[in-house]
Amino acid sequence: MFLKIFTAGLVPAVFVYKLLLFLKFKIITMPKLLFVVFVFLIYTRVDAQDGNWLSSDARYAMAKIFSSQTAAPKGEELETKYLSAYSSFFTYMSFERKPDATHFIEQYEAFEELNEEASSYQLMLINLSIQKSLLLFMQGQMLEGAHVFYKAHRIFIQLDKGSFGLEYLKLQAIFDIFLDQVPQQHKAFTSFFGLKGNAKRGFTTLDQYLKEVYGQQGVYQEAIILYGYCLLKFAQPSHDEIYDYISLTGRQNAPILVFISSALALKHRMGEEAMTISSSWIDEYNKKFPLIFYIKGRALLNAMDERALDAFSKFHQYYKGNSFKTDALMREAWWYHITGAFEQRNDNMKQVDMQTVLPTSNDKQAKAEILNLREEPAELLKARLLFDGGYYGEAKKVLEHMDKLVLTDYILAEYYYRYARVNQELNAYNKALFFYEKVIGLCVDDERYIGPYSALESAHICVKLHRSAQALAFLEKAKDLNTGQYKNDIRRKVAQFEKKLGQ
Repeated sequence: MFLKIFTAGLVPAVFVYKLLLFLKFKIITMPKLLFVVFVFLIYTRVDAQDGNWLSSDARYAMAKIFSSQTAAPKGEELETKYLSAYSSFFTYMSFERKPDATHFIEQYEAFEELNEEASSYQLMLINLSIQKSLLLFMQGQMLEGAHVFYKAHRIFIQLDKGSFGLEYLKLQAIFDIFLDQVPQQHKAFTSFFGLKGNAKRGFTTLDQYLKEVYGQQGVYQEAIILYGYCLLKFAQPSHDEIYDYISLTGRQNAPILVFISSALALKHRMGEEAMTISSSWIDEYNKKFPLIFYIKGRALLNAMDERALDAFSKFHQYYKGNSFKTDALMREAWWYHITGAFEQRNDNMKQVDMQTVLPTSNDKQAKAEILNLREEPAELLKARLLFDGGYYGEAKKVLEHMDKLVLTDYILAEYYYRYARVNQELNAYNKALFFYEKVIGLCVDDERYIGPYSALESAHICVKLHRSAQALAFLEKAKDLNTGQYKNDIRRKVAQFEKKLGQ
């Protein structure tokens, strides 16, 4: 939609360029396997009162694609060509191998040349065009990707929305959620053109859609993947909501769902759950979706389990792309640093330094963060990992046994930040506030994220304690300290918090 306005000459080129950079950031920094979910943004299946636009054989084949299995659909030739290209794209997302990308492009071009007028063909072409645009974005070809995306959208807006049924409901939900992610400073402008989002309404609609398509093979799996992706990227679900999602995915034979549900648990510091889910299948099956090894390695590392090294080793062995490679190498170096295996640590540090392709924000952060690993107290790093796994009691014990007198002010600021975070999670709010204040005082001229995050977390605590004025004061401190790491992300979180307080 942004691109349609741009080509009409209604939006200044600089503004559109910034939006493209924003969209590139949102796409490129997400786990690569989840790119496939964005395909479902415009993946339109017509529920024209009497049935599906894909045959039952084709929907069965689609379910097989999610399970990383080969499926040869019976039925119409058009469906067969469509699903063959669809499968090539999904295979590329699974392994990031260049031959798979080349094969998909060839199949896409052959499919486009068919140039049929049937609505089913138009819907298939929209989906494949979105896939191609995402592939181009991944490869850094922003203008080419934008052109293909615009073409897909042009086809979409010319379709009769009255024929879409439940699919239109799903599309509305996705656009509500996606457009709500537009940076706050651009929302007034984009809303002028009708580009408004509402994430809360979108999730409600998406939940309704999920219930409506229950039992429809292939389509239901798609809905679960889509819902999980949105929870992972655009929501702050409670642990109960995550457990509910895990129960949905556990009954589906799809590796991507193992990846999404374990990543969701890992993100929200549910370490035991992430470890259980990512270890639920035998390694032979995980080879079909190697990013599971990466998630498994992280979950095991957070628990200080040496088996993390084996999981990371298998990730490197079976995943052919660059996504999360640098991050995995850094985490292996962390283990060696904590255990005193300094020669192996140094070797991993060199490998990280050699990486030049950094597709995700995790990889970029790893490249920068590993530079100071030799100076990082091993116990402080251990406490950080235990905290990330949700092992708060163990993390607190590690921190309490550290000798603070030998720490420099630079390291002491991180120590206080970790200690405050642990106390916050253990509901010791006043103690957490005390140590967050120490971090803020030490980070006046520090560009690390721990300064503004300490102020932001302090504001959250003050809201819990019904101290609204103090919360607002901490938000102002967060803005003042937000001069370095993750600046845009912190700005967005502050804006969201201010909006919440204003409601």
